Amino acid sequence: MDKNMNKFQKSIKLFFILIFAFLQTSSIYPIFQNYDSNVEQVRYQPITSDIIALHLRINDILADYDSYGYNYGLRIESLSYPQIFYDVKGDIPFVPASNLKIITSAAAFALLGPDFRWETEFYLNNHGNLYIRPSGDPTWNNSYSSGMINRVTSSIADSLHAKGFSTINNIIIDPGSFQSSSLGMGWKESNRMYTYSAKPSIIAFNDNSIQVNINPNSVGEPAKIGIYPVNTGFEIINNVNTTATRSQQRLSFHTDQMSNILTVSGNIWVNSRTQYRSLAIPRPELYALDVLVEKLEEFGITIRGDAYFHALSGRDIIINNYSHYFSIYSPTLHEITNEINKRSNNFVANQLFLTISDQSWETWGSERIIKQWLIRNHVNIDDLKMFDGSGLAYLNQTTPSLLVNVLRIMADSQWGNEFQNTLAISGVDGTIRNAFQEDILNQRVYAKSGYISGVRGLSGYIRTHDGELLAFSFLVNKDDSRISNFNRIIERILVELATFSRDEIVMGL
Repeated sequence: MDKNMNKFQKSIKLFFILIFAFLQTSSIYPIFQNYDSNVEQVRYQPITSDIIALHLRINDILADYDSYGYNYGLRIESLSYPQIFYDVKGDIPFVPASNLKIITSAAAFALLGPDFRWETEFYLNNHGNLYIRPSGDPTWNNSYSSGMINRVTSSIADSLHAKGFSTINNIIIDPGSFQSSSLGMGWKESNRMYTYSAKPSIIAFNDNSIQVNINPNSVGEPAKIGIYPVNTGFEIINNVNTTATRSQQRLSFHTDQMSNILTVSGNIWVNSRTQYRSLAIPRPELYALDVLVEKLEEFGITIRGDAYFHALSGRDIIINNYSHYFSIYSPTLHEITNEINKRSNNFVANQLFLTISDQSWETWGSERIIKQWLIRNHVNIDDLKMFDGSGLAYLNQTTPSLLVNVLRIMADSQWGNEFQNTLAISGVDGTIRNAFQEDILNQRVYAKSGYISGVRGLSGYIRTHDGELLAFSFLVNKDDSRISNFNRIIERILVELATFSRDEIVMGL
């Protein structure tokens, strides 16, 4: 009898040892942890059996990614209780692509406020000199209002006319410190000529990009090439020939990064439709200055002298008898964040990132300030690296846990609903408008997508069947599959979350 009891006890002991070993080595183990190293003040509720069942179902969905050896991290939390629903590699750093915009825009909401506006100041003196002090306003384009470029310049001209000026001697623009910015480290060199990689600048028109239009001419003749916005300061070298053979149509573009010169080469078919390309401007501050001068002249302001960049100190402004005559303000940060998070505008995100900085607009200053904000909110920033505000740089890194923590901070803040509504809404707008097929996800997912070559991501909010608010972040690196494969897998996971309903009451509520 004693021997049998001994065997039984040993068997029980071995059973629990095996269970413990299983929990430590399997992917289900993290959800049993009742703490999180990133958010010290969050005390997570114990895991219930329905969440364990959900975890196993998500494991089955992710089996496809496992079989191909993709590197991914997924973190899902309830913001209502709080409770960890799923965590696999949640604390491992990944390249986030545009998911980084969540951190940029959230920090801006908290540090600048959703009512923040960029101000462009205009000073005049008795010698007829116009001194402009811009602050990086990214909204002098047509995204915010049709004909916005003309509206801005006509507003400047109207203000000058109202002050009795129809002639300007010199136009002087304060260059700020955008010129010395190191933004762009880690960007692919081959992408720098495209609009999504447009450089930041202290004064900017049309997202610091141009649209090139190429039309055929007679066979054997050079193609007809134009740009918008029209500007004589941007030089185009036209090496495009009009060909009679459709199969010969090939176009290539090259920009000199030190000057505003574009070379277009190749062939265009004689019966071709207009070919459009959107390209980043190599020297955007010079282009903006040229556009401003030309537009002011269109609206009846004569420029007699020169237009150039030069910083004036407060003492210089007083000595030279400058008076502040008027200012032009951007839309609110709340409105602008829609452009960042819904449409994933890299240029606007990077302008905002630099605006956050108090260190002469240098990117390391912006990163430092954002990290200080996160530390104040008890977020572990050891694995956060921000080389820009848009997510273009492959040197950027963050963790799914950090992104979820930022989403939690914003959900708990006074701007919770405002910030959530800046994210793309499934079935409604932005980059995830048509991302999902399942009707249950329509208007239920508020998220920021991310994509650069080899990187996929989606982070945001979703409500369960019971209305419980969840935050999630799914980051995938070294993913060479089609984007549709990523969407299919994340859609299945989101459907599980949308249909989730609690079978057990969470303890401690």
